[in-house]
Amino acid sequence: MYQKQSKGWKKHLDFILLDLICLYLAYILAYYVRQKSFVLLQSNLYRGMFFAFFFIQFSVSIFGESFKNVL
Repeated sequence: MYQKQSKGWKKHLDFILLDLICLYLAYILAYYVRQKSFVLLQSNLYRGMFFAFFFIQFSVSIFGESFKNVL
């Protein structure tokens, strides 16, 4: 009936994923405004930045405790 609340960063996983989605959408939109194309994964530079954003955002969200009082 009652579930034990999860502890740590797992309870904020939905906020972390929402942040990543918004970050990627903003990145893709900025690429489109700059290059007038949506094929940003063909360039090695933009592909590397695309994956670096994931690791940086995920690690800052977990280790920086940016979602500490969100719930």
